[in-house]
Amino acid sequence: MVLTYKGLSKNGRAAFYGGPASTIRIQVAAFVNKEAPDTISVQDGVFAEKKVKLTKEQRAALPKPTLAEKIARREALLARDKAKLEAANAL
Repeated sequence: MVLTYKGLSKNGRAAFYGGPASTIRIQVAAFVNKEAPDTISVQDGVFAEKKVKLTKEQRAALPKPTLAEKIARREALLARDKAKLEAANAL
């Protein structure tokens, strides 16, 4: 995959590169002589593949969580939040 140089940020500290799906920002200080190259080549397979959206029928066919599963999930979230609160109060 080849990322193409799009331009510098307003303050000139970051370079923007555009690819097939998005734009990324890289600090200019990371480059040799603090000069952003015109293109950056990235080996294929480094990025995750684009996620395919499910159709309405496919989403409807997915298994629905039971009431017990929903309650267990909420209890796990509550326990996590209580642990965070206790850790914050301990400081």
